[in-house]
Amino acid sequence: MSQDGPLSPNHDETTETVMCLSDTPRDLLNLDSLYHVMEALPVAVYIMDKNGTIVYGNPAGKQIWKGIKYVGPEEFCTYEAWWYESGKKIEAHQWAGSRAIHKGETSTDEVIRIRCFDGSEKIISNSAMPLRDEKGAIIGAVAINRDITREIENGVRLRKSEQRYRRTLDHLLEGIQILDYDWRYLYINHTAELHNRRPREELLGRRYTDEWPEIRGTAIFQTIEQCFIDRKARQLEHELQFPDGDIGVFQWSVQPVEEGVLIMSVDNTHRKRSESQLQRHQRLESLGYLAGGIAHDFNNLFGGIYGNIDLAIAESREPAIIELLQNSIRTIDRARLLTRQLITFSQGGTPNRNPGSLFPLLADVAMSCSEGTGVTVQLDIDDDLKQASFDCEQISQVMENVVTNAVESMQQSGVLKISARNWKNGHSPILHPRGKYIRVSVGDSGMGIAADNIDKVFDPFFTTKETGRGLGLSTCYSILQRHEGAIEIESVPRRGTTVHFYLPAVDFESIHPRPEVTPHPEGRILFMDDDDVIRMATEAMMKRLGYSVTCVKEGKEAFELFCRKSGTPDAYHAVILDLTVPGGWGGMQTVSEIRKLNPDVPIFVASGYMDVPVMKTPADFGFNGSISKPYRFEDLAALLDNVFTWHTPDRGTP
Repeated sequence: MSQDGPLSPNHDETTETVMCLSDTPRDLLNLDSLYHVMEALPVAVYIMDKNGTIVYGNPAGKQIWKGIKYVGPEEFCTYEAWWYESGKKIEAHQWAGSRAIHKGETSTDEVIRIRCFDGSEKIISNSAMPLRDEKGAIIGAVAINRDITREIENGVRLRKSEQRYRRTLDHLLEGIQILDYDWRYLYINHTAELHNRRPREELLGRRYTDEWPEIRGTAIFQTIEQCFIDRKARQLEHELQFPDGDIGVFQWSVQPVEEGVLIMSVDNTHRKRSESQLQRHQRLESLGYLAGGIAHDFNNLFGGIYGNIDLAIAESREPAIIELLQNSIRTIDRARLLTRQLITFSQGGTPNRNPGSLFPLLADVAMSCSEGTGVTVQLDIDDDLKQASFDCEQISQVMENVVTNAVESMQQSGVLKISARNWKNGHSPILHPRGKYIRVSVGDSGMGIAADNIDKVFDPFFTTKETGRGLGLSTCYSILQRHEGAIEIESVPRRGTTVHFYLPAVDFESIHPRPEVTPHPEGRILFMDDDDVIRMATEAMMKRLGYSVTCVKEGKEAFELFCRKSGTPDAYHAVILDLTVPGGWGGMQTVSEIRKLNPDVPIFVASGYMDVPVMKTPADFGFNGSISKPYRFEDLAALLDNVFTWHTPDRGTP
């Protein structure tokens, strides 16, 4: 019962069915006109009788299917089709026309994939509705097919293009957000999601002003609002505070788009922090040079004062005068501690670094500093924490300063959180860009640091304490710089402060040990210092100790005198050299020249810069030992009695 070609209008069965296509009064409906309309329609029209047999198909149907088969329901399998979404084959009873006849269903725009009679495939939209007589009985069905292959393919291409577009936007380093005219999120790319610190699914469709209520009245709010009004693009840099109290600095670009406004954001937080770190570093370096110079000059002055007071104590027989002089010494001792702190700040102190575990030190210092308070210490240390290279004494000082500040900020009660993590540098301009470090974090729940003060905390003499000197964190900064590490502070007012400091997880060779020495109480000493007061005081102290002393004020003079005396009965058995002499030879140049002539004579270096490398490891620079200014009578005696090494069996030429 199959037949190709359009249905002729003189088919009685078709005429009877077509008459039911409309409820329009028959005197207004011309069947011949209706037939010609269906023949001319650009969509496929099929008519089935009440048995489900196809009795009519227009030319558009033939064009879509590449032919028409007038088949009954039992032969419907000749029309091959699959559901577009699931890909499952459509059985005869599942066709929209079949359901319209047998179930009275009306179906609209079901998308299916068909195999045409020439073997090609297309995607069509299939609709069907039942045809009823005047009494409502189903007498057939009409089905309409529309070729949507190109639309689907274009849609697929469009979706793929949109997916590529979205992937491209998601890979941009800039954040992209689109708001509609009601301030609702329409689009958020991956970078903007990171900037918002919230999943985009939580924000899409929600109002920007509801999610960021604190932004009302700010510069960025006014910029977006003005862009909605005048449709002009604008740029600005503005801070954004997150719910956890952290503050990000962003460069914002707001421009009009058809849907509303597009907001582009660039996270400048790390750049701003890096700039701040570099500026702080440069400022502290400048202050360090100043502090170091002042401390050095003070140490020279103290050297003369110490020497003369010690000599006065030695000469005096009056107990009351001796007591007054000793009180003066104690006062100067306190001043010397201050200059030592200044020197440590300016120079950092060359650390005696050795590889080791930080855990015992962190735990011991934390417990010691919090003992007797209401502070609870929580330690969180990586199980695989690497060893650090550090000077135990200096890093203990760093921890003591940091922990003490934290305990005091919590007013002796609260939780102190200390963690140590293996860490790779990602943004700090001071640390090595690919360096491996251990990051120690000390967090408190105190009152935090005011925003106006956060950039000043490392400045020497800056303090918010009534009794503080303001050198604690300055010293920490300098020590960690000398360790090739760094220190930084994060603080939120009324929420607390966290101090992070970094130490390199690499090995360094330990310093050379001080050579073994043989003591001797007497000898001829060549002493060089450019300060008149120190020369006179030191000469007097050494003579009182029983030594013969020659004093000069510059290194070249000392070298020439040493050369003249060498090989004679008046040759010097030891030399003490000032490290720095403005406009002349200092200790480094002088020892280099003397060593060419005599590699064995004991030579000692003296300096107010007690923490420079040559003072820490004098053997590395050709010296046998060092003494820090200002030195007292007993310091000089200890150097000459316990460190001085004689190389001859008598008092003759060394």
